[in-house]
Amino acid sequence: MKILTKKQIKAKKREIVNNTALYVGYYNSVFNYLPAYALIPAIKEFAEVISKMKTEKEIENLLITESVKNMNYQDFKEIENYFLN
Repeated sequence: MKILTKKQIKAKKREIVNNTALYVGYYNSVFNYLPAYALIPAIKEFAEVISKMKTEKEIENLLITESVKNMNYQDFKEIENYFLN
């Protein structure tokens, strides 16, 4: 596993938030590590949008992207290795 600097970790989080988790790529196991405090606002954010989504992958992408957006640095640092880029 490659060790990233604080600057690189923050850049990776920014890339996920700006371009979505699907664009960056991720392992499905990331779902096991998303903290509740980040998931709750993410779910609220797309409660109305979710019914318009056609695939599970679209839902997963939005859930992960919005959760990452709400995570603090320390928690994101713990899961950043579940993203591919």
